[in-house]
Amino acid sequence: MLAKIEQNWILLAVFSSIGWGVWGFFSGRASKGASPIGLWASVVIIEGLIAVPALFKVRPVLTTPSVLAAVSGVIGYLLFFVALKQGKAPTVVAITALYPMVTLIITVFASGYKPSARELIGIGVAIFAVYLLAG
Repeated sequence: MLAKIEQNWILLAVFSSIGWGVWGFFSGRASKGASPIGLWASVVIIEGLIAVPALFKVRPVLTTPSVLAAVSGVIGYLLFFVALKQGKAPTVVAITALYPMVTLIITVFASGYKPSARELIGIGVAIFAVYLLAG
């Protein structure tokens, strides 16, 4: 059954987006009166506890890319909570949601990927969106 669910990647992406939206809302609520580092540590510990049962079902993948993904994700998470302390949750979440632009730029330089004109326009629009949101 899981294999069938995994085949519907668009539906999974939509539900992931909903999950991230709910996460952003509650992160904003949780950040009120909390220290960013305390909130970050609490969230990371809870996520780790949720992930522990999976260790009994699958073998962890500890490759250089997976370790770098984890480290950069944890740093990004911490910086997100620090930004939430000073900014409005909808604005901080919207700006951090532009991470695919960063992924595209890194892919261009690291893999020689050639972005299409549409993707380049998207990067420009995203940069303008940050300007609008931060104003």
